Amino acid sequence: MNAHTVFTRLKWTSFTHSCIYTALLVCAFAAGKPQPETFVLGLTHGILWIFMSLACIACVRLRIVPLRLSVAVAVLGGIGPFFGSYEFVREQRRRELAGGTVGEQGAGRRRAEGGAAGEPLGGKTVKPCEERVKAPVQDSIQPPPALE
Repeated sequence: MNAHTVFTRLKWTSFTHSCIYTALLVCAFAAGKPQPETFVLGLTHGILWIFMSLACIACVRLRIVPLRLSVAVAVLGGIGPFFGSYEFVREQRRRELAGGTVGEQGAGRRRAEGGAAGEPLGGKTVKPCEERVKAPVQDSIQPPPALE
């Protein structure tokens, strides 16, 4: 399975999770907490959140998704999976604006083809997520001459 397929499946699972969570909120607050509907929706939300968290953490290690997206899913997803769905849309748009498809951005495809991160893939140079992080700026504050 290539990086594009994994990213797309995670994105649609995140959208499904957001729909289930919306149904849970409506059921719990607007419909008067009918049982067993509220229980089933709550259990489904919890299981999906755990699955999405583990899957996104694994995908960060494989460089299929960036850390920011994984944090949105794993940390904020328990409160509201809408953060993760938004980050999937944002990341897909960022990748499309970068001039490639979703699959060309992940390192999973490079590994499958025997290439290293940053090597040309299909005529394009693709940088892994870590290379997008800017280096910290050098501190320009110098100690007073007496302390040197």
